[in-house]
Amino acid sequence: MTLKCMIIDDEQHSINLLEEFIKDITDLKLVLSTTNVLEAISFIQNEMPDIIFLDINMPKVSGFEFLKLIKSTDHSPYVILITAYSEYAVQGFDLDVFDYLVKPVPFERFLKSIQKVQLLQKKLKNTDSGQEDYFFVKVDSKNKSVKISLSEILYIQGLKNYVSIFTSSGRIVTMLNMKDIEDHLKSNKFIRVHRSYIIPTDRISKIDGNRVFISPDSTEIPIGESYKDALYKFLSERSIK
Repeated sequence: MTLKCMIIDDEQHSINLLEEFIKDITDLKLVLSTTNVLEAISFIQNEMPDIIFLDINMPKVSGFEFLKLIKSTDHSPYVILITAYSEYAVQGFDLDVFDYLVKPVPFERFLKSIQKVQLLQKKLKNTDSGQEDYFFVKVDSKNKSVKISLSEILYIQGLKNYVSIFTSSGRIVTMLNMKDIEDHLKSNKFIRVHRSYIIPTDRISKIDGNRVFISPDSTEIPIGESYKDALYKFLSERSIK
């Protein structure tokens, strides 16, 4: 898996060094190097890099201020701080940075940090691929449970006091709430598109305005205003541009 990298630093010689390091590692791709923090914020929102190499002492907007700004976005890249001042390490980790490299950065230390990212990515991928392809829900009474295969789910509708799970075999009603279902289905196979609807991503057949249509019968599901960004982000990642 190729990891997209961004460099944000106000020292050109530091940028040059990191660019050379990135070129030397096959699975890394440099998508932007800049001294302009505002340019970086705009780029992150559109291109979503996997790793950001971030200098702390930047003019106008410091590295720590930048970290707080990107926390308000939907994207969560691995942030590796690059600085000449080791005393900032604790503050950096308080802001959930992934690693902390002190200038001048040795290639061996840079490589070690990248390997940590790659190892974590591999673990996350294995976790996703190992997800169970079914679950059980209680119905009718506390003593009755029904098995639901993820591949059979057409869509899930949340109502006031219960949830309806529509499957290719029929409708199943459970007293769970939407949050319970959503937490269990956390993966790229399902997405919440409305306060009352969760759908399988592989059943999306068409999106038209504020409606999404799902196969096999082109069932129409509304798209909630607060869920549009997540849905469009999912589409953008899978669209040919």
